[in-house]
This record gives sequence, C-alpha cells and structure tokens, in this order.
Amino acid sequence: MTTMLDRYFEIVDSADGGDSHLDGLRDILAEDVVLMHSGDMVRGRDLAVDLHRTHAAGWKESKQHWTSSAAADGSLTGTWSQAGLDLQGNGCSGSGQVSAALDPDGRISRLHLTLTDGSDRARVLIARHLEVWMTPDPVAL
Repeated sequence: MTTMLDRYFEIVDSADGGDSHLDGLRDILAEDVVLMHSGDMVRGRDLAVDLHRTHAAGWKESKQHWTSSAAADGSLTGTWSQAGLDLQGNGCSGSGQVSAALDPDGRISRLHLTLTDGSDRARVLIARHLEVWMTPDPVAL
C-alpha cells in the first residue's frame, strides 16, 4: 500500500527533473506543516517547499531510497537514504529515519527526517546536535 510518506519521497526523488517538481509537495503537506529535516526546522507549507528547493539545489543529481509503514494510530515511519553527486561532481550521501503525522484531511502535518549517517560528517554532527535542541519536552507540552 502506498502511504503519504511514499508519495512525499516520490515527489522529492523527482526533483532531478527540476525543482518545479517540488511544487507537488503543496498537495500533500498541510498548510501549517512542521518540517524538521536534518537539523533544519520550518513551519508552514511555503517554507517547507522552499527548504526542499534549497536542499535540492545542492545536488547535481541524486536518488532517494526509502521504506515506510503505517502504525495503527495513523502515524507513518520509515528510513530514507539519498546518494548522488554534489554540484562539484563529488559523490555524497545521507541517510536516517523519518516519521510523519497526518491531519484530518490526510495531509502531512508533521514531518521529521533525521540525518544519522552521511558523507559530510560535519553536517551529520551538526544535524545530530540540532536534533537534541529541537526535541520537544513532553512535560512542557
């Protein structure tokens, strides 16, 4: 079964055809989506699409691989990896876990992609550091 998370990765993977393909994210992201992606965080559909454009601009070419599964509560989880060439033609990669929550209309309202491994070790370390600071305190909620 194709999940909304699968649809998300299909759109992101198509960005090699030009970042206009990322406009498809508008159809699957909630208007007030919270996106945490490898140490970056934004709130709102337009900012989420812009963040994806920024990420795509750093790749000359890339390919996404992912798994996803749906939990009984409707949340989605999985793993992701990306490999390709940066703008200078150097090989680069990244991978991690992903989790998503859907709004009542079935759009992604919260999307969290962690970066746990990659060819840019400095970015991985920075992303891990930022992840700690972005983790909400359940007691404070």
